[in-house]
Amino acid sequence: MNAKPLVLFASAALLASCGGAPSSGLSISESSQASLEPSIESSAASAEEYDVSWVSPTGIPTLAFFDQGENENWVSYADATKVAAGFATDNVDAIVFDGYAGLNNIRANKRNYVLARWISGGTFYLVSTKHAELSEYVAGQTVEAFVKTGNASQAFLNLAKNVWNWGDLSGEGAPVTWESGVAAVKNTLEKNDEAFDWYVVAQPVLFAVTNALKQLGKTLNVVADLQAEWAKAYDGATIPAAALFVNKTRYAQHKDAIDAFIEETEDRIDNAINTPSVAVEALTQYASAHDDIASRFGFQPAVVNALQKDGANQFGLVEYEEGMDLSAIPNSFAEALGGQAFDSTLFLAE
Repeated sequence: MNAKPLVLFASAALLASCGGAPSSGLSISESSQASLEPSIESSAASAEEYDVSWVSPTGIPTLAFFDQGENENWVSYADATKVAAGFATDNVDAIVFDGYAGLNNIRANKRNYVLARWISGGTFYLVSTKHAELSEYVAGQTVEAFVKTGNASQAFLNLAKNVWNWGDLSGEGAPVTWESGVAAVKNTLEKNDEAFDWYVVAQPVLFAVTNALKQLGKTLNVVADLQAEWAKAYDGATIPAAALFVNKTRYAQHKDAIDAFIEETEDRIDNAINTPSVAVEALTQYASAHDDIASRFGFQPAVVNALQKDGANQFGLVEYEEGMDLSAIPNSFAEALGGQAFDSTLFLAE
């Protein structure tokens, strides 16, 4: 991609942008570059000279930008509320955010964005060091989960009530502690894994905590893969996670450039799923030149290698296919939760 300006955000307001730097200073090896270049070159060649700006949370979604670490045009935040603020400011070309929450925000507040691509599906798990089976649940046992309104928690509460017969754990007085993010659950597990009976976690936290406890001679049991449980309960449906939203006004003004940006994102997702060594190498080179990879991406290259190798795709990335119905994932989730389907106008028209 071309040189791009740095997007600056005042407080949580995600405001204006200023002058730029190369999209990537990484020198990927010839073998890796060969697998990545053709589609990116073809899309960029036809694009206008416009610098696409975007913002994302750290963690799984950043794998879709594995070679963009030095791109000052991309801002990543550990605090997802700062990313969400972008929907209200209307001053950034693209936003990566929880797709289901983003769609609800756009619909309720008439935001000037549409969902253009899915980046990932859920990577949510119910774990325990005390229990190994769902059948071991007894009323009154404690649960630690994160973001009660988030997709992981909504899926967990639905399955607990409607599939596992654990009862309604959503009401006041239920033995569930709701944390502001999965990092807080990780902290509990690492400091006192028996503080709760059950925990809801997400990758790559699951990977990190499993290894940390293993060093202490303890086993973290994956009691339920929420994705598998959800698919079994709801005809193969997916728990939604991160999506790429584009600004409608900017898209109308700079369609070629933003289309190229979308295609490049698709290419990186394809590589991260099918040839993850390309992503690992780019991240490794970034880490060798910078000391902020944890705050920039939210994970180390070794985690990508462990979770993505051999087609495992434990980051849950969603590979785009021509003609893919972008509304299918959130609408099936909304239906299962008893919510309202999303209108086609909330999605980027092909």
